[in-house]
Amino acid sequence: MPDIALFAKVCKERRCLRVRDLLRERFNGDRKAFYEAAGLNRRLFSKMISYEGYTPSKETVIAIALAVQLTLPLSDSLPADIVHAFCYSNQIYRREQVRALLDEFAGGNR
Repeated sequence: MPDIALFAKVCKERRCLRVRDLLRERFNGDRKAFYEAAGLNRRLFSKMISYEGYTPSKETVIAIALAVQLTLPLSDSLPADIVHAFCYSNQIYRREQVRALLDEFAGGNR
């Protein structure tokens, strides 16, 4: 499974070949399905990969990581991070399931 450091490096260098590989691998190149799975719009994703100085929010990075099934290093003290870590380790990647767990165990904090 690819790691988030590689994802961040690829995006930061504005070379999105690996991101495209992940999209192709996970979504058969269907960007609309990716945007839906990550809860992003095309404009935001385009901004992330096009503008060198743009830094996405933690929530956006987590949403993308879940969509392409990347594992992130997260805090073990924040309830939302604990829920996300649980989701990664148990291969729960669907946004709706993650949100339900966040609502139940982290008070809805994302």
